[in-house]
Amino acid sequence: VPQPMVERDLDDITADGALRMLTSYNAISYFVHRGGEAGFDYELCQRFAREHDLALQVVVPEAGEDMVSLLNSGRADVICAGLPLTDELARFVEATRPVAMVQKVVVQPPGSPELTSVADLKGLTLTVAARDPYLAELKRWRDQDDLDFSVLPGMPLMETEELIALVAQGELPATVADDAVVDAVGSYLEHEVTTSAVLGEPRPQVWLVRRNSPALLDALN
Repeated sequence: VPQPMVERDLDDITADGALRMLTSYNAISYFVHRGGEAGFDYELCQRFAREHDLALQVVVPEAGEDMVSLLNSGRADVICAGLPLTDELARFVEATRPVAMVQKVVVQPPGSPELTSVADLKGLTLTVAARDPYLAELKRWRDQDDLDFSVLPGMPLMETEELIALVAQGELPATVADDAVVDAVGSYLEHEVTTSAVLGEPRPQVWLVRRNSPALLDALN
């Protein structure tokens, strides 16, 4: 669903009394722990909702559902899922100011030597979540600079957190993840992983709204 199918801006949301937040169920954006809801994106969006006297309704997509389509069809009002703004996303939605800065890091099994430069990626196989937009970007960068490493997609429904766990167990040689995700996952892994920041500078994460929601965008900013 490339364009908005509903007219629902901040005035409509206020009249309805509820803000619908679309997010991913993971250790960063949103999760349930000991009966309570938590997560960076959830808690930040919850503060916004309270400031505007709104109830917050959390929408977690089913496996394989497209977030932009759910947003534009009216199932949600804002995507809060730790996403970077890519050229592809910019064709269909509007982005807020950055809510966080994260850096992509290479994650390897415990005891692996730390990578000090891109040259150290030579011969390494990086398995990246199949739905991660960075998968295509990493392949383009490798091919453009003629770098000697392999990039593979994970199983279709496997998330980055699961890939990190497999790396920690020594079942995968390496994956790529946001440093914040590695920190969060590390709190419950049995073995510590080795991380190396050789994949560029920190990049912003944004929230996304429909193109016909300028008042909501301004308020979120």
